[in-house]
Amino acid sequence: MKLLKTNESLLTDTQKNYFEAIAKAEAAFAPMPDRIFALRRSPEWNAPVFILTSEAAPRAAWILDLLDGKKDVSGIRSGGIKTNQQAMLAEDTSSIGFRTDGGQCSDGRRGCRRTHKLDTGDRSPD
Repeated sequence: MKLLKTNESLLTDTQKNYFEAIAKAEAAFAPMPDRIFALRRSPEWNAPVFILTSEAAPRAAWILDLLDGKKDVSGIRSGGIKTNQQAMLAEDTSSIGFRTDGGQCSDGRRGCRRTHKLDTGDRSPD
């Protein structure tokens, strides 16, 4: 641009008009590269990735910790809602003592889906 500016007298009027327009555009653009590179260097430059890593992934990890429990030193999760629910189900199942016959009731009917209490012999329908 400097070389053209020094030889501007050699340009026609039309060329001078175009040159002035280009010079104005260049002056307006001149501060932009520094701003563009500064934005590009910031963590927020790629908004979807920034939101994923700063908001979505931590929330997903929190939900996973809640459901499956936090990881121990060996990387195994335990103690979450799922583990507690499974433990309570196993405890309830063993304390209630229900069993289901293999498709035949004690009175001989096939296809019976009654559940029998083991400790009292009482029958209760499904």
